[in-house]
Amino acid sequence: MNSHPHDASATTGRGPVLAGILSAASADDVLRTAFDRAELGDVPLIVLLAGGGEPPGSVAYWAGQHPRVVTSVSVPHGVDPAIALTAATGRAGLAVLPAAADAQEAAVVRAVTRRARCPVLTATAGGAGERAPGNQPPAPDMSDHCRSSVPVPAPSAGRRLRRRSRRRRRSAQRVRSR
Repeated sequence: MNSHPHDASATTGRGPVLAGILSAASADDVLRTAFDRAELGDVPLIVLLAGGGEPPGSVAYWAGQHPRVVTSVSVPHGVDPAIALTAATGRAGLAVLPAAADAQEAAVVRAVTRRARCPVLTATAGGAGERAPGNQPPAPDMSDHCRSSVPVPAPSAGRRLRRRSRRRRRSAQRVRSR
């Protein structure tokens, strides 16, 4: 897992913001967050249509809402979306990716987050949810669903049992050697 010294909560001045569009359904969320971050950091924006296809009309809408942001659109043809996005993170100061809508998008987002060379921000429908590269959301509390009928001994009790077993083996060896 990569360790990044960058803070994902703010756009760094070392490169442009990368907006990774995987589908038209999540394009607005990603673009809104990416344009806001690019304007905040006074850096250009690269819109990468990793899912292929034509640029959604929302690119023009958000560019009109943020006229100070210099925007470029790129459509990689014949390249895996995860590879295209990961390669683009080398030039970016911040990557904005969508919250995964299906298993295929989840795999792409997970792969890019793991290998990104810049901070990654996950854009959600209600705003941007920040996640450090390589980290997954916390697991839900399953304590109510994981009840065991067998009592588990406390760690100190386990140590006592191991010591007792060790002593018995040693005494048995001593008896045999006499």
